[in-house]
Amino acid sequence: MQTTTVSMLPNAEPIDLLNAFLAAHAKTEAMPAMVYVRGEELYHALAGNPPAHPAWGRFLVAMGQLAAERMDDSAAASRYFLQALQGVARHGDHEAAVTAGYNQGVLQEKRRHLAHALAAYRAAASEGFRCGAVTANTLRAATAAVRVRFAEDGEL
Repeated sequence: MQTTTVSMLPNAEPIDLLNAFLAAHAKTEAMPAMVYVRGEELYHALAGNPPAHPAWGRFLVAMGQLAAERMDDSAAASRYFLQALQGVARHGDHEAAVTAGYNQGVLQEKRRHLAHALAAYRAAASEGFRCGAVTANTLRAATAAVRVRFAEDGEL
């Protein structure tokens, strides 16, 4: 017996779909579970050939945030954040990459995986400083890396 998957996504350009998702994600009255399910569908539709556009990086960060904060799925959140950080050469949104790295560090720190948290914070801060995206999350990541390292070593 063969099963077919019916897509609920409208027939539109990938960037338009990503922007529609980001607009729905930003609405405070949106139902997180429904937004997440639609985001998963959009992710699977585009992941094979993701658009080389900043909206893809912002989408990955938004999905990671939804997974972490609303769906209580830290493994999924971690995968989305890692893709946003590592895929910056494709999507080109350095601020999204820095935010993803910082969020990945926070996730790892909550799990008490300090070595992974430190690596994520350092990657985020390094990316931000390397490309001149000195944003609040770049500075947060750098500060968090120093804090975690200080807690491990007991000295600066």
